Amino acid sequence: MTQPTTGDFQQQVRLMQSIFAAMVLGPLVFALVVLLVLPGEGAGDGPLTKIGLIGGFGALCLSGPVGRVLRSRGATAGSPLGSFLTALIVSGAILEGGVFLNLLAHMQERSLWSLAMAALLWTALLFKFPAETRVRSWLEKQELAIREAAAFRK
Repeated sequence: MTQPTTGDFQQQVRLMQSIFAAMVLGPLVFALVVLLVLPGEGAGDGPLTKIGLIGGFGALCLSGPVGRVLRSRGATAGSPLGSFLTALIVSGAILEGGVFLNLLAHMQERSLWSLAMAALLWTALLFKFPAETRVRSWLEKQELAIREAAAFRK
């Protein structure tokens, strides 16, 4: 596996960061609409709140393992940055879907539990930010793992 050139690498990381920014800003804008444009009282903790909380917990539990599986499969296939981007999009979309689900539940039932779950999921999404050092570190670890696997096979 060859390391991308510095300019190429930085351009790809910026692409990841742009996609990530869109994933983060979508739920944030929707949250502002839910909280500011549609104030009012709802039914409280109804079935949508329960569905949202279960879906949110599922999103928290699934986003990490799904991302790791996607990154590891792509790294061994020879396209490490592509697999990192795919994993970022898929695991981020899982969290983003949970945020939207809980914001919809809050919009209908005005439960603080669904709002808190949406905030937790959105925060978890922020922790996935593809900083250049994080991506570079992951690439180095993948390269080392591939070298070790090749040495082990000899």
